[in-house]
Amino acid sequence: MSSASLSKHRLPFALHSPTGRMVSPVEAANGLKCNCICHVCRSRLMAKQGEERTWHFAHHEATNCPATAESTIHAMAKQLIVERRGVYLPEKVLQRSIQGARNVWSETILVKVQTEGFFGLEDCVAEMTVFDSNEATYRRPDVLATLVGLPIAIEIHNTHAVDFEKAEWLDQQGLSALEIDVADLSDAPSELILQRLTERLFQASDGARWLTHAGDAQGNITLDQLESDLRLEKRTEEEDLLAQLADLEARQRKRDEFREKAREFDSCKIRLGSGTLRIGVSSIRCTLKVHGAIPDHWFKTITAVARQHGGIFNARYRTWEFYRDGSTQRLFESLCQAAQESLFTTVRETLPAISPTPEFREARPAAPPRRYFDDPALQEAFDERAGIMEFDGQMDREDAERATLIAMQANLSPHGPV
Repeated sequence: MSSASLSKHRLPFALHSPTGRMVSPVEAANGLKCNCICHVCRSRLMAKQGEERTWHFAHHEATNCPATAESTIHAMAKQLIVERRGVYLPEKVLQRSIQGARNVWSETILVKVQTEGFFGLEDCVAEMTVFDSNEATYRRPDVLATLVGLPIAIEIHNTHAVDFEKAEWLDQQGLSALEIDVADLSDAPSELILQRLTERLFQASDGARWLTHAGDAQGNITLDQLESDLRLEKRTEEEDLLAQLADLEARQRKRDEFREKAREFDSCKIRLGSGTLRIGVSSIRCTLKVHGAIPDHWFKTITAVARQHGGIFNARYRTWEFYRDGSTQRLFESLCQAAQESLFTTVRETLPAISPTPEFREARPAAPPRRYFDDPALQEAFDERAGIMEFDGQMDREDAERATLIAMQANLSPHGPV
């Protein structure tokens, strides 16, 4: 007998006329002597027990019978359960996730309503109709039995799984409902189908699942009690956690409020060689900070300006801070003016004395502009800074150029800014 799966019209099981049982080819005589009929159309079948093909049953005469390998497996599964009066049941566990107020704690509680294992059945009958007298509806489970005093419907999933409507109906009737999937067994070698079907029904398998369980109602009552006990046990811890959460939120609100008040809406930037002095203003404070590297004499001047205006140095952010209530704009303007004047004064004080001759001053208007750098960009920066010192700092042009040249040469030094 070859090991091959069955085609659509080769049947792995047949109904034995004398006994009314589904049998396999191994249990029957060869050919028509098997005395078997189709469980669907009731016509005669032959047992094919050759050497070349897998053993199977086939209709003796041509027919349009819809019987398939899957349908005979379905029928054999029901017979096996009824004859053995038992089935392997998977575990059934109800679980519930519990959260405290504002999710300050969470736990999962479990209740086992069904242990796993082989269980005997009573009053085991195939294809018995169940009626609902209130709604005048009925269903016919594949197998109906009693499990530990409670009714259970067993459905064999072959070509179609149990739909939600049927599962809900069975639950409303107070029945447990177990579905066992055997759809894959028709692809197994013919001589192994009965063995694998037996294993699927009476041993641990991933193919079985609970649709409903009569113990769910009591299980949910138990879950309710467990939840109540857990919440009582967690009450003190929950109150402490809620208090901690409220404190954290209050502190966060204060930080957010401060950030909003400290958000700067205007700023003043003063270029100092390769560095920049930035003065910012918000609704509650002004800030003064140096970005980049600047010569020491400028840094000392900025420090003096900050101290004169009551600044507090924030070492974490390396920033001078000036807090005022309702008068930050006036302080901002004062800081900007004081910084500019002090910085230009510092530049004058660091310049060497220059006494230009009268002849030089008379000739200067006619002289062409002086170029100090071959690089156009550097020369442009030089002219801009010298102009600022000359007009905003009220310096002589010669003094402004000399101060600018000293500052730029210091920043262009190979050893970095002085």
